[in-house]
Amino acid sequence: MLYRNMLAMETEELIRSHPVDGVVLMGGCDKSTPGLMMGATSAGLPMIYLPAGPMLRASRMALSGRFSAAE
Repeated sequence: MLYRNMLAMETEELIRSHPVDGVVLMGGCDKSTPGLMMGATSAGLPMIYLPAGPMLRASRMALSGRFSAAE
């Protein structure tokens, strides 16, 4: 939780330091997602969050299990 809160404070300060009307946030970790959203909410600007990185729709084990059972 310490790193999430530090990321939230850093995100808020970064957003406030630039004259923008809204932000687009990209993150892909269980700590960066809430940290980015908390920081943008604290800054009081509209935001869009785009999940990026290795988050998959289905687990690889589930998919590989289906294919190996079919062979």
